Amino acid sequence: MNQPIEFRTLSLAAARSFLRTAAVFDDEATMSQPTAPADASLIVPDTFRDIEEAIGDSAPEDQIQPSSGASDLESAELSTPSHNLDAGEVMEAFAAVGIFCTVIQPRPEGDGSPPPESVAAATIAQQADILVLDWQIAKDNGRASLDLLEHVVQNDVAAGRTRFVAIYTGEDRLDDIEGKLFEHLKPSLADLQVARPGVVSSSRMHVVLLKKEGTARAPQGYEGRTVDFPDLPKRLIEEFAQSCGGLLPNLALAALGQVRARSQPILSHFSAQLDGAFVSDRVLRDHPEENEDFAISLVTQEIEAALTPLELGVYVSANAITAWLDRDHTPLAWQDGRGHPMDLDTSIGGRLVTEGRGIEPPNNARSFRKALSFTQMFGRLSEEQAASVDHRFALLSHMASLPSDAGGSGPPAMQCGVIVQARTAGTLLLCIQPPCDSLRLQASREFIFIRLAKVDVGDKFSLVLHDDHEQPMYVRADLTSYGVAKVTFDPAPSGGAVAAPPREPGQPWTWMSSGPTSAPYDWLGTVRPLQAQRMAQAFARSVDRIGLDESEWARRMRDDLPG
Repeated sequence: MNQPIEFRTLSLAAARSFLRTAAVFDDEATMSQPTAPADASLIVPDTFRDIEEAIGDSAPEDQIQPSSGASDLESAELSTPSHNLDAGEVMEAFAAVGIFCTVIQPRPEGDGSPPPESVAAATIAQQADILVLDWQIAKDNGRASLDLLEHVVQNDVAAGRTRFVAIYTGEDRLDDIEGKLFEHLKPSLADLQVARPGVVSSSRMHVVLLKKEGTARAPQGYEGRTVDFPDLPKRLIEEFAQSCGGLLPNLALAALGQVRARSQPILSHFSAQLDGAFVSDRVLRDHPEENEDFAISLVTQEIEAALTPLELGVYVSANAITAWLDRDHTPLAWQDGRGHPMDLDTSIGGRLVTEGRGIEPPNNARSFRKALSFTQMFGRLSEEQAASVDHRFALLSHMASLPSDAGGSGPPAMQCGVIVQARTAGTLLLCIQPPCDSLRLQASREFIFIRLAKVDVGDKFSLVLHDDHEQPMYVRADLTSYGVAKVTFDPAPSGGAVAAPPREPGQPWTWMSSGPTSAPYDWLGTVRPLQAQRMAQAFARSVDRIGLDESEWARRMRDDLPG
């Protein structure tokens, strides 16, 4: 039987696996001579026990007590608080947990005004997993830090990245800084909220506020947010895990951590000595351009092979889900036999996870067997919120790419799985053209599509996607032979695939059909390969039926063939 584990430990392990780099910006950074202990190691911990030992047995956020240094300051007489940051000590502390850290000292202008945002600073900030900013840069009351954050936010929104930032300051009014952060970032981050005292969070950015040890006392409600230099990396890992952790986030972080950790072995498989064979392969092919996709597939397969499912499975196992449920002992919402709301103990949720929905419900509770979703129960959501989450999760499993995906990888190519909308008629079409008939084109080619019809929420559907306004859309496929559509497109002048031509910013990717009645077809997304194959196979089965006329008695009695 698997041993129980705390969800906090899982989140710390995932965070520790992923985090590799940190950038600290502080205009009062000083450099001392690092004195690393003889047994210092940069080895990434491989076990949860190692993680706990590396991070330490820190108390949860709501139980963190003020440090002794902060308490002593109540009676201390300080003339001018020192906000200096020991860069050597900080870098050494980050190195001890396997994170490469760079400390940058922004230099003010000759007149003492704050430094202008530099390309180098913005670039480094963009690349770091953890971004640490001092609040006061040349006594500017946060202006330089806010400007840098705004630059980072704009780039992150465009690239679809979620950022983790710490404001590490000697200022005592963390509550005022929190208010200024919220006011400045809210216009760019619509879902920004104060998650808890000292943490401002959105889907695109998590900002935590921490005080330097040896400075003035933190305001009420922020007492546990004073951290000494050597403890900063461990505290930031804890804050990252608390802000970014979850069942699926932990899985994704750990998977990316595996790829990062194994990047050098992957690179070693692609030696320059193989270049000659690669070029030879291209020359030998009847269609040389196939060699490009072949090479890319080799890289993607190596990356996939770097993942270890057995190690990753621990993050989404029944044990992990039980630990996730145990974080919050708030009762689970359900209904009684008459449809009235009622509460269930979290232990019932644990049984559902381990035994399935066939378990007997508690007295008067509605049966679990006929439920179509438990998202509202386990997510502790409203009915409307649960419907939105169900849609997003289905979208993740159905669609490989969407127009709304930030940081897209260039124009889509017409192939099996592409969904388009005829701009004139509004018809939704799913391409089921076999790959071998979509590539290496030298002339116009007819593409085969099956029609998709929108259905209402709650009706049976074939696919989940977004409409051109990024609103949830459910569609059902028309698998009849007479519902097939054929549209002719031209490949690029040099031949090959039918890629969407360049577009203006903010406009959809659009193909123009060829011929005298040329019409625009807007890209709505590309279905995941296996989903596309499933749809194509379903269509093939539909048109492959044999219309046999025989004795009705014989048809009812036969048991050898379906139909």
